[in-house]
Amino acid sequence: MNVNRFLKTVITIVVGLFLLLPQASLTSCSSERSANVRKAQKEKARKDKEARKQYEQAVKRHMDKQSKTTKAMMKETKNNTPKNTPLKPSSGEKCK
Repeated sequence: MNVNRFLKTVITIVVGLFLLLPQASLTSCSSERSANVRKAQKEKARKDKEARKQYEQAVKRHMDKQSKTTKAMMKETKNNTPKNTPLKPSSGEKCK
């Protein structure tokens, strides 16, 4: 009977550790993980901004190299292209 009590105690301790261990590991590095995510997002935003700036400079250089008639045609084409706007919702019944 003493062996059964010992086995029950050991099993209870092991099961308790298995239940508590994942929670303890998540809380210890969650702040580090969020800091790394924020750092990566900041770096991505910086690279996107830099890439956008380089793209705009390249477009400006390209426009400067064109003749007056070509510039006028490019400007007209740019003004006539449809914008990337979302479609208007239909006037019918909306899905829920």
